[in-house]
Amino acid sequence: MARHPLTYTKENLNKIMNKPLRLGIGKRNSDEITEVLEGQIVKRTLASNPPHLPAIARFETNDGELKRFDFFEIKQIEILEN
Repeated sequence: MARHPLTYTKENLNKIMNKPLRLGIGKRNSDEITEVLEGQIVKRTLASNPPHLPAIARFETNDGELKRFDFFEIKQIEILEN
């Protein structure tokens, strides 16, 4: 089941780190998904002000490519089963 990325907090984001994911990516000010990637979040940065929501994700695709997205570019996160 896909979730909107801004529903994640610093506590529950740790649960999906380094796990197989499918991300829907799009422009910051749009709900449209323009790209779908599979891989895992290998690093994340939190906003500096409370409640310290996720701000930036470093994503490693299944092909080994590293990409950087802010959480306004990520439109949905789906956890893939192993």
